[in-house]
Amino acid sequence: MKALIIISCLGFLALLAEILNFKKHLYTLTLLGLTVALGASFTEWNSAMPSYLNHMVLFDNYSVAFIGVLIITAILWFLMAPSFFKDDTHTADKSALVLFALVGAICMVSYHNMTMLFIGIEILSICMYVLAGSNKKDLASNESAMKYFLMGAFATGFLLMGIAFIYGATASFDIFQIKLYLQNNPAASPLFYTGIMLMLIGLAFKISAAPFHFWAPDVYDGAPIQVTSFMATIVKTAAIAAFFKLFSTSFAAASDTWSTTLMWLTAITILVGNITAVFQNDIKRMLAYSGVSHAGYLMLAILAMNELGAHSLVYYTLAYSIATIAAFAVVLAVINAKGNSHFDSFLGLAKNNRLLAVASTVSMLSLAGIPPLAGFFGKYYVFTAYLQNHSPILVLIALSGSAISIYYYFRLIVNMFKFESEEKIALSYSTKVLLVASVILTILLGLMPDLILGIW
Repeated sequence: MKALIIISCLGFLALLAEILNFKKHLYTLTLLGLTVALGASFTEWNSAMPSYLNHMVLFDNYSVAFIGVLIITAILWFLMAPSFFKDDTHTADKSALVLFALVGAICMVSYHNMTMLFIGIEILSICMYVLAGSNKKDLASNESAMKYFLMGAFATGFLLMGIAFIYGATASFDIFQIKLYLQNNPAASPLFYTGIMLMLIGLAFKISAAPFHFWAPDVYDGAPIQVTSFMATIVKTAAIAAFFKLFSTSFAAASDTWSTTLMWLTAITILVGNITAVFQNDIKRMLAYSGVSHAGYLMLAILAMNELGAHSLVYYTLAYSIATIAAFAVVLAVINAKGNSHFDSFLGLAKNNRLLAVASTVSMLSLAGIPPLAGFFGKYYVFTAYLQNHSPILVLIALSGSAISIYYYFRLIVNMFKFESEEKIALSYSTKVLLVASVILTILLGLMPDLILGIW
């Protein structure tokens, strides 16, 4: 709750930056405020009174862990994105939108009532619709915002209808009351099961799971790259955490109804994401399809429905977010220098841009799941959690997808070291800090995964 209050106050402070004339200091204040919020959130670990607002939100260890992932990712994102705020006219507006989007994400990982889940999704989504179209002079950005808005509104309709059906069957929005209803009424009404499937569709869209992923490549490609990286990390983390919490708590007793459907979605997502990424010639679109495939791996933790699944989900989202932010930071630097994000733009990058090459290599290897980096152990623990209760068929599909992903991740690495280029790309101080921090964190989490998994 402390982190939610602090970041909300930061958002309102950003709105007042124009009036009070401290725009120049807003970026520094935001980073400082996020750091304070991170520390404050962990003071609620093992809290004796974790629920607030008449049990609308619950800050248990699961929620606190994901809030930590979101804030760490947000700090790394701000280190990557100072150029996003270089337009003095809209600095305060953009900062406020990003911070309120983070507030929505925190609501999504800490809800205890489906009303708060819906509010969190709407806060996050509305901010992202505006940010996706923030480059008003770029036709691709405008198109991205319109597609995201139309498809997001359509998916939200499914989610809201599902919530309405479940309320109609149970007379409650509280996720624990819904769980008790299902335990006391094993033969629940068809209205209830219809609601589950509608919510599954709505949440599958939010995490860009196939076949509800078709919006992601176009939106990721057209939006400003800083916004794309935010969608690929913070938005996806919040959505998968909300997905897991709802289906492992309220709908666990009805898993026979939805688990087979989710298994098929997981297999399709992994294969479609990885196979389609192979044919991409633009790094942004490749990372978009890569994000689709990782949504499939994350859904394995939902299907696991055990304690290791919850813990591995926290670890995986942190490892994935760090590597993805670093990858987008490298792409942003290349776009600023060469004007595009084609694979050919990375030819010979390693000779005179060693930091970019090292950070890009480490992030690609981590996303591919190469040991001993964090991405490898993320996949390992998710697969292990799933195998505790299920047959290995889906894991074999996931391993096949990971093998396919090696091709397109290594394609970028090979391009960087294949030729020699004399071009030197200038990097800002914050970008250098981000790249060094991401490399250290990715290696450290890989060598010592108990830093996250051992805190439970």
